[in-house]
Amino acid sequence: MKQAKKLLPLAALICLLCTSCATTAVSNAQRYLDSSGAILDTLFASTTAAAPSSSGGETVAAEPLGTPTDFVMNEDGTYSFTGVEGADYYLLYFCAPDTAEDDNSFLYSSVPIPADSGAGTYTGSYLDVLNAAYGEYLARVVACPAIGDDSHSMSAPAATPFTAVGEQSAPTLEYFWDPFSDTMSFQLSNAGAYTYEAYPAKVEVTCTNVSDPADTVTAVLEGVTPDNINFSTPLTKGQTYTITAHAVSDSAYVTNTTSDETVVVENAALGELNMLSSGYSYSHGSINFPLLTENFDLVNGGSAGTMMGFAGSYTYNCTPTTPSAGSAYTYIIDIYFVDQGEGMLELREDGTATLNFNNGTVAPD
Repeated sequence: MKQAKKLLPLAALICLLCTSCATTAVSNAQRYLDSSGAILDTLFASTTAAAPSSSGGETVAAEPLGTPTDFVMNEDGTYSFTGVEGADYYLLYFCAPDTAEDDNSFLYSSVPIPADSGAGTYTGSYLDVLNAAYGEYLARVVACPAIGDDSHSMSAPAATPFTAVGEQSAPTLEYFWDPFSDTMSFQLSNAGAYTYEAYPAKVEVTCTNVSDPADTVTAVLEGVTPDNINFSTPLTKGQTYTITAHAVSDSAYVTNTTSDETVVVENAALGELNMLSSGYSYSHGSINFPLLTENFDLVNGGSAGTMMGFAGSYTYNCTPTTPSAGSAYTYIIDIYFVDQGEGMLELREDGTATLNFNNGTVAPD
């Protein structure tokens, strides 16, 4: 897995002192599964559907389609089955391995597989029609009638045991160098890739001093979950590091216990200025604060970057005012976020910064 990283130019900047926290996004794949699962839910609910008879007001039970036969799931994830007459499409779905024959519950469902071969043979790979985490399942396939076909209902399922196995992806990491604490922080940015694999037992990061390879620092993220993606390690300021990472799995269904190695950043010179990858983020409530601003005018102030909120982006404006005690520069800030808010930004003489902001006016000291 290749990873593109970009070192940002570090001319003039403002560092807002803050700590990174995890961000979690709902994957498109999960939305897709929710939608395709709804197809099965609807079909299961309508297996006893009734259709009007040809003679008038009476109704007759819809006739189930024939059950697909010769259903096979191979070790490599390919499937085959023989279709039935009258089907419009088929659904492949995975249940818990001990699911009873009359139990309609399921874990993962495919997109519709078109019935374009009549009662012929259907083959393919579940990976092309269905996303499922590695593990043991009872695989089932059903024949489904066309929408509007009131005389037929979904077939009974054909079933076979199946174990889904595969490789784990290499980790993708964002990074942030904080020269005030001499700390390199990391964020696992592709945790969603493991949703349909198996979450790693740990992600190991190796930071190697380019000038002194004996100076090697290892950072470990234990127990990866969508909400556990942040970790850090101290590094030596003034040194240049190349940073790599790999994932380690303890899952019996993962075929590569250790993933491929991925390069987080090469030849990162850790100096007095912040350094961060383009995807690194800090979230505080519903706002992502800017961690880096280039070419900021210390004397005249102005825009200090853009913040991201749930309703869009917001300009972060600084108006210089009389420096507070201990500060080299003091600014009144205003941010339009839901309603107009003001606060104070202090750039301290010791190189640190503080920001106080409220929805409302905060008068300068």
